[in-house]
Amino acid sequence: MGRESKEMSRPKFGAKRKRGTMAIMASKQDLEALDSVFLAIMCKKLSQDPTADAKAAEKARHFKDEWFRLTNRATPPPPQELDKIKGELATLKSQMAEFLAPYV
Repeated sequence: MGRESKEMSRPKFGAKRKRGTMAIMASKQDLEALDSVFLAIMCKKLSQDPTADAKAAEKARHFKDEWFRLTNRATPPPPQELDKIKGELATLKSQMAEFLAPYV
């Protein structure tokens, strides 16, 4: 009986949500907590969304391309460039989070 009452009292996750909708909006801080690869993927999805504003899609594409430029190298960067790249990536991550906050 104890088990039945626990199962019955649990809310059903997503019971009243439509497919593809989010129940809670993500804040800039929530997005900044993610790894930059996830932000780049979100930018890619926004840039490919046919219903997205053209200006927003272009900016998302720019962020995705910039992330790819910073992270996709054939060889590791020399040690003297590594700190510079990490700084650029941190700045880009913050900019992507701020940009994406209204869309997610």
